[in-house]
Amino acid sequence: GVVFKNHSRYFAPFWDEPDEPIAANVETLRNWAADGAQIIFMTARPEAHRARTESTLRQLGLEPHALVMDCRHGRRFLVNDHAATNPAPSAVAISMDRDSATLGDQLRDWR
Repeated sequence: GVVFKNHSRYFAPFWDEPDEPIAANVETLRNWAADGAQIIFMTARPEAHRARTESTLRQLGLEPHALVMDCRHGRRFLVNDHAATNPAPSAVAISMDRDSATLGDQLRDWR
């Protein structure tokens, strides 16, 4: 529900149906990548959908640093260390409404 409109194992649209990109969020991610962001994608989609998911991301101009599949629905935690040698926070995490096009607003000042 961040890069593509939500799909599901249990109800339409299903995981094997064509993905519907959320254009504003895709553009935000492309801009961040162009500015040097390393993007790791996480999804509840099963491993069987990896090739199609990677292909669709690349068609949108998104090159994942990593793609983590089979994530359970529930709380996810981003944990990273921090040191004085890095002037920026080492890790940032957000939760946003599913299928919203507000990613750019969520992390406007990420640099």
